[in-house]
Parts: sequence; structure tokens; C-alpha cells
Amino acid sequence: MLRGGRWDFLPSSLTPPSSCPKQDTQFLAPDGRLLFSSVLRNDSGVYVCKALDLHTFEEFAASVDLMVNYLDVPTIFPAGPQEPAEGEDLLLNCSTSGSGPLKFQWQKKGTLIADGAVLNLTSITFEKMGNYTCVVTMPDFPGWVRSRHIFIAVRAKPQTVPLEQNLSVREGEVMKLTCSFYSVPQMNTSWSNSNGTVNTSKTENQYYSTLSILVTKEILKSGLNCTGENEFGSENQHFPLRLNTRVDPDKKTITQESKGVIIVAVIVCLLLFAVLGAVLYFLHKKGKLVCGRSGKQEITRPEAHKDEIVVEVKSDKLPEEAGLLQGANGEKRSPSDQGEKYIDLRN
Repeated sequence: MLRGGRWDFLPSSLTPPSSCPKQDTQFLAPDGRLLFSSVLRNDSGVYVCKALDLHTFEEFAASVDLMVNYLDVPTIFPAGPQEPAEGEDLLLNCSTSGSGPLKFQWQKKGTLIADGAVLNLTSITFEKMGNYTCVVTMPDFPGWVRSRHIFIAVRAKPQTVPLEQNLSVREGEVMKLTCSFYSVPQMNTSWSNSNGTVNTSKTENQYYSTLSILVTKEILKSGLNCTGENEFGSENQHFPLRLNTRVDPDKKTITQESKGVIIVAVIVCLLLFAVLGAVLYFLHKKGKLVCGRSGKQEITRPEAHKDEIVVEVKSDKLPEEAGLLQGANGEKRSPSDQGEKYIDLRN
């Protein structure tokens, strides 16, 4: 019968002496099991399990070598950000520690630019400005990656940063133009025309200057210039302006809408005339509308007395030209009576 005993810890040669348990550290394990709630690199080393035979009082031992793998985040020397002057050289060294063989690489914007822990940049220009990344891996453990970034800014005269802008303007309107420069030393901006309002802003090492100005013939002819200047020199940005001859879309829309309203009004008028003509024609056909000289109008003649003489007079004159005829009894005829006309002559 064996009595569960203890585990003795013997530190590994890879375990940092300052952080590992002492060599004579013992862990009681009545059931023979040693549990780690969270394994750390400090736990690397040789563990010896010892048990005692209660009958013979003989001690048995078995050992196991525990290796906890790790990979630290690298450090870069000199630390960033770095600001070398244009044309200078810069040497960067990347270092870290791990439980196995390490592989170093340098990348910029995800592209491999150098293998090894050292990056040597010579004759630095603005093209070499940006973020550089030291990437460390352990080939024995694929997927384990640690990295560190460093930003390199170049001290030189201002560099123009192009911005998309509308350079098509109209005379008499107020326009806005923005020039942008990159500069590590602090810089100043100025415009060739000082009649407008200037607003400036800055984001890290990028400077912005916005000019609001009234467009004149002189400005259209010469354009506008923006100048950025620092201790290393100056840079100029030119804005050639173009006269905009296109119709304003809003005005064009209003004109088209006006034409549309006129067309609709004309169509409505034509429809009204058509309906009115149809109504007049219908009334004329039904005999409810007297129309000029279109025909004779029948008039019922009164019964003639024996002692009355009736004279029939035909006239081709229009009602406007003919006077009103009166009978012997003083009765007036209306102008609408055309064609045959009857006049009673009484004694």
C-alpha cells in the first residue's frame, strides 16, 4: 500500500531565477495529483512525485519536466516616434524573449521590407515616412505572433498634400479653397490674396488653411496661391480657377417646371374649348340655340280677321341693319326674328 505524498519542484534552466519557486518547494498532494489553475512561465521546471510504501517504508519517486512556452511583445530601440532630418540615416533594433527560437521581420503597410531584428534606413526621404512594424514569431509554434510599431517622421520643408476641390467658379460668388501641407516642424501658411477670410487647423503633422473670398475678374485670371513655410524652406500650391458657365441646376429645374405648367395650362384650355364647342353644337342640334342666318325661324301667324290684311315682307338684311318693324297694334318684333317677317296692316 502506497501513501500519497508530495511533489517537489526543481526549476528549469529557462525559468527566470527571480520569479521561480525555491528549489526545495514542496506541494502536498494526498491523492497524487498536482493541479495548476493557470499555468505561467514561472511554472516551468522538473516536478518530482514521491510516495511512501507503508509496509516496507520504501520511498518511490517519479519526475516530469514541465515546459511552459511564451513569447513576449518586442521592444524597439531607439523608441519612437523618431524624427530624422531629410537625408539622414536611422538604425532600428528590435528585441524580445521567448521559450523557443525566434524569427524577426520588419514590415511597412503590411509589406515585408527586411528580415532580421535590425532595420537600417539610409538617406531618409518623405517616401520613407510612416509606420514601421517589427513582427516576431516562433516557428515551432505556428500562429504565435507578437509585434511593435514605431512611427518615423521626416523633418524637411513642407510637403503639399493634394485635396479634391471644385475649381469651377462664377464671378461675384464667394468661394472656399483649402490648401494642406505636411510638416514636422511647426509651419505657417499664407495666401496670395489677403482680401478674404482665412481659417487654419492642424491634425498631428498635417496643416490646413481655408480661404473664403469673393471671386473677381482678377482672381479668375491669375488664380490663387497658398504657401507653406517652416525652418527648412517653403512650398507653394497653385489653384487655377475656371469660369463656370453651366446653368445652376436649381434654376434649370425651376425653368423646366415653369414650362411644364404652361404646357398643362394650354392643354386644359384646349380641352375646355373642345367641351364648350361640343355643348354649343348639341344645343344647336336640339334647336335650343338660335344661330344667325342658319335657317328660317318659323313664326305662328295669328288668325287673320276678315277685315285685316296681312302683308308678307322678305328681307335679307341682318337684324343689326334692319330697324324694328312695328305693327298697327304697336307690337315690336325682336332682332332675332330673321328670314320671313310678317307685318299686320290694320285698317
